[in-house]
Amino acid sequence: MPRFSPQPQKGFTDYFPDVLRVHRYVEERLRRSAELFGYEEYDGPIMEPLEIYAAKSGEELVREQAYVVKDKGGRELALRPEMTPSLARMIAQVQKSATRPIRWYSVPTCFRYERPQRGRVREFGQANVDILGPDSSDAELEIFSLIRNFMESLGADGKLYRIRYSSRRYLDALLEHVLGVPADRTVEVRKMIDRRDKMEAAAFEKWVREIFPEGAIAERVLGLGPFAHPAAPPVADVPAAFRESAGYRELVEFTGKVEAVGLGGVAVFDPTIVRGLDYYTGLVYEVHDVGTENRRALFGGGRYDNLLELFSNEPMTGTGFGMGILTVKLFLETYGLLPAGVGKPDRAGALYVACASAGEREYAFEVASAVRRDGIACEVDLDFQKLGRQLGRADGKGYARVVILGEAEAKARTVMLKTLATGQQETVSLADLPAKLKDESRGL
Repeated sequence: MPRFSPQPQKGFTDYFPDVLRVHRYVEERLRRSAELFGYEEYDGPIMEPLEIYAAKSGEELVREQAYVVKDKGGRELALRPEMTPSLARMIAQVQKSATRPIRWYSVPTCFRYERPQRGRVREFGQANVDILGPDSSDAELEIFSLIRNFMESLGADGKLYRIRYSSRRYLDALLEHVLGVPADRTVEVRKMIDRRDKMEAAAFEKWVREIFPEGAIAERVLGLGPFAHPAAPPVADVPAAFRESAGYRELVEFTGKVEAVGLGGVAVFDPTIVRGLDYYTGLVYEVHDVGTENRRALFGGGRYDNLLELFSNEPMTGTGFGMGILTVKLFLETYGLLPAGVGKPDRAGALYVACASAGEREYAFEVASAVRRDGIACEVDLDFQKLGRQLGRADGKGYARVVILGEAEAKARTVMLKTLATGQQETVSLADLPAKLKDESRGL
């Protein structure tokens, strides 16, 4: 027989129970926040036709990062690198009958073939939250409020993160009217700006100067950085055409809304926020760690106006974000925000059954069944010997209470209930045991 490596494939993860519990902790808080705002959970196929991703997410994502397979009919399918195209396909099926706005969220597993590094793996859990229907930027205000609620549920206050936002339409107008970038090159420059934080400064400058050898435009692109308010780009004379653009008006109005609803402490304007996916059309946003250890965005999203066009003749706008569970986990580890014991099972209200000998096996299973019927988790030690070793295992697994069964208890249909932390023990009838355990659980 051949021997294989016990390690997973590069970029993939073995989710041992303690690791999985931490990921579930993040996921459950996302679920709570989403449902608090009225969002419903959905899911979709793990594979979709390759052309859907190519059309909606860009050729680069598909050709460089997607895991592609052929089925027996020769059709090319991709393991989903993201959820949004599946969302669009599903929304197209219900858009005429569903009550608007449509508020949906999902927590899928996604796959991308990219170089594994901190916060980047090839198989990853990702949460998606989307609201479809409203044309107004009030939808983005709701998303920002949901993000704040989620971050606060993890113990992260506004001093630790920022929601940085801009607009594709605003940036296009800024590039054309303020920086002087030709209109037919704005998409190219957008992608350059989006990659800026992922490159060394010298490499980025070299790239810009190679693309714009004429010099003046290169200098203006290189000089583009954050400024405080969308109405105040750092130039001497702001062209009237820029102030009259739809992108300018949209973003200035939205910034006023952010301040008015009290989000200004965590949400800040940043013209360099672009987002790399092709389908974003309006407001875009990213959540960033204020520190330097987590350099990449924790997560982000934006407005999409044309996402349903492959599946429906009826347009529908939407906005939403995708969030990698791993990146949020790393953020929580950075600031010590993971609760103590989050990787351990919660067995405070559970019960462990230990037997003095194998002769009490049948009674042990009867006791376990009785408490499980009342919704109390119960584990039976299957060793049936060396009582001290059984009690040690119970303590090591985090059980607070143990029932000890011997020949006398089996005959009398009682149990010896022991609290491991104090050593206190008492005899309890089997009939009274479930109620006794529930009463004690309230005090644990």
